[in-house]
Amino acid sequence: MENSRNHQPPTPDAAAADLAFLRSDGANAASAAAAPTWYHLIQSLCVAGFVMAFALPMSWFITAICATAIIYTILGFLRPRFTRVQTSPWERGPSRRTGLQLLAILLVLGVGGIGLYTISGQLWILLVAAGLAFGATFYLSQRIEKAFSGSFTEGK
Repeated sequence: MENSRNHQPPTPDAAAADLAFLRSDGANAASAAAAPTWYHLIQSLCVAGFVMAFALPMSWFITAICATAIIYTILGFLRPRFTRVQTSPWERGPSRRTGLQLLAILLVLGVGGIGLYTISGQLWILLVAAGLAFGATFYLSQRIEKAFSGSFTEGK
């Protein structure tokens, strides 16, 4: 590592200070890269709203599906604005694994809940599926953020 000390090797104290600075810089970058809790709350509400839309009459169903898609898209566009990071959690290995787990859970809950509701007509099935989808999205999306932020400090 090149330094401004007339190309003298750094002292152990100077090296420790440089490492401490780099660690704090990584921690600052990691905290800035994480989306706030309200982002996860709105994201989770969109997922639950999507599931619950299947209980609505066709005209309201289309409106609800479009509204959740628009809100989800706006969240995607806004994310780089408030995190000041252009990359996405899907581009980092540790957070991608948790994201794939969330996707699998949502597919099972969504397809299962919507399918059972369609067959039985029992609204409580859809309510349970939407509640579980909301909870899974809120919990796992925060774990995705934690893994994403951690990847900045760990250099993964």
